[in-house]
Amino acid sequence: MEPSHDFSQPAAKLPKLKFNKRLQVILICFLVSVVFWFLIAMSKSYSGKFVFPVRYINFPGQQVVVNDLPENITLSVNTTGFRILSYRFAKSREPVLIDVSAALGGKERGENDFIAVPSKSFADDFSRQLGSEYKITGFIPDSILFSFSNKISKRVPVVLQSEISLEKQFDTTGSAFLDPDSVTISGPSATIAGIESIKTQLLKQEHVKGSIRTKVVLETQHLVTADVDLINVT
Repeated sequence: MEPSHDFSQPAAKLPKLKFNKRLQVILICFLVSVVFWFLIAMSKSYSGKFVFPVRYINFPGQQVVVNDLPENITLSVNTTGFRILSYRFAKSREPVLIDVSAALGGKERGENDFIAVPSKSFADDFSRQLGSEYKITGFIPDSILFSFSNKISKRVPVVLQSEISLEKQFDTTGSAFLDPDSVTISGPSATIAGIESIKTQLLKQEHVKGSIRTKVVLETQHLVTADVDLINVT
């Protein structure tokens, strides 16, 4: 009697091996088709909304804007999906500079004058930052309102705000010396007329047992600027 051979085990593995190779081919074809679909889809033109920070420069000579201006402008644009995607992943974007005098045609406005400038008049400023591959189709807000007031200046004293505690058995020998002790402030006439002095931010020192020489920052006020930012305190 001849010995029998068992071919059942190798025969069982063969279909499974063919099935795995077929599945790999199907998956590869699927991934390739997805990649091609994605490339074709992203190369088409789409509408999107981009938010841009803005900064206003070059205000008319002796005038100041007294209303709050929008810090951002939203643009509706048409461009490829790739460019919309790249914008979404951009970490930061430089503010677009808006030249106020140019928008007004170089003309100064009177006291308490209002003017609405269409946002589309700044389209070139945004296009320079975006590039020619983007077509701007709309703005939010569609116009920017400027409320003007005449700007005046005057000299006012600086007032030091301080909380200073001395070490035991120590005392001061005189008042604080400020340099400069007065500053020139500028802003809307109605606001400046009511300001008689300008304060520093709080200077806080504890357990003092020697002379103090430091710098303090002036308190900021809405629409008011000073000719210096730092005050030397001794």
